[in-house]
Amino acid sequence: MSSDQGSSSSEDTTSSSDEWSSSSEETVAPKFISKSKSNAKSNSIDENEQNQEPNARQRKALLSHLDSNQSKIEEQDESESIDAVDDTDDLDPELDLVELGTVVAMSLSPLPESIVPFLSKYLPVPKDKKVFLTLTYAQSIDSRIAAQAGVQTKLSHSETKTMTHYLRSKHDAILVGVNTVVVDDAKLNCRYGSKSEIRPIILDPRKRWRYAKSQLRKVCEMGQGLAPFIIIDDKIDINLDDEDAKTLELQGGKYIQLPLLMSSSLANNSWRLILDKLYKLGIKSIMVEGGATVINSLLSDFGDLIDCLIITIAPVFLGKKGVEVSPSHITNLQDINWWTGVQDSVMCARIKHLEGK
Repeated sequence: MSSDQGSSSSEDTTSSSDEWSSSSEETVAPKFISKSKSNAKSNSIDENEQNQEPNARQRKALLSHLDSNQSKIEEQDESESIDAVDDTDDLDPELDLVELGTVVAMSLSPLPESIVPFLSKYLPVPKDKKVFLTLTYAQSIDSRIAAQAGVQTKLSHSETKTMTHYLRSKHDAILVGVNTVVVDDAKLNCRYGSKSEIRPIILDPRKRWRYAKSQLRKVCEMGQGLAPFIIIDDKIDINLDDEDAKTLELQGGKYIQLPLLMSSSLANNSWRLILDKLYKLGIKSIMVEGGATVINSLLSDFGDLIDCLIITIAPVFLGKKGVEVSPSHITNLQDINWWTGVQDSVMCARIKHLEGK
């Protein structure tokens, strides 16, 4: 499997560096042959510590990398709304990342058997010339998806994270806002099943994202995911010679230009334009995962486009500084079902639309 190959490659690199270290020690060993047993014992301890150094160095480098990412996030303009996807396993220091700079496929915990029948009637079904749209995200009890703007916040338990990847395996595409990929640098692939076939779609009206520098590009290079479709405003120029455009085209992705912007906000019909265009490109089902700007826009103004809501609720309050997701008006739900796991509760529902709307 391609993900295993990526992991093995990283381990081989680590082993190679260990062999180099051992070779260096052998060249100086004869100088110490006449030393006492106590010195020999001391050397043995030193060698053991040296053998352990690569793992310690990797851990220290990873934590330093995390601190650096956090500093960059905190330096962002607080006035800008920040999107978030609960894809925090991408930067979790407790996971088995063998070497920094290499994308390693993370293993998922087993999918609870009761999840499959629970989700079955909420999965995508064919619609007449329309995209089936699932809106799904993880939130706190007080309806926050992050502790504060720009701070990646882990909410989902491992079993509901597996549920998210199971849902991805049932959709043609996953859609997120540009802030999600700028802040989280998420992989946006599917790790449930043998191969990721879900297409990432990035809503980036002003073309802010540098795809060529992203983790998703590395995922695609390793055959662990598909290149994204990046939706930008039709007034934005595309330089086909820049690194992003060339890399995107080479990997099978593309820019999609649509009239999205009116002054400083999205046009009133933007979501309908987006979904109509994606349907014509062969995408029949989309899983929208965030962040807050995208979620709030759909819940507040385009609820009639949402076919299914799947919300994971974590047992925590994130408080008043948290990034809130909520419609701007009263929204009633119907066809509601709940599932409770080790930690999280999951609600599946459909929005109840008023007649004539």
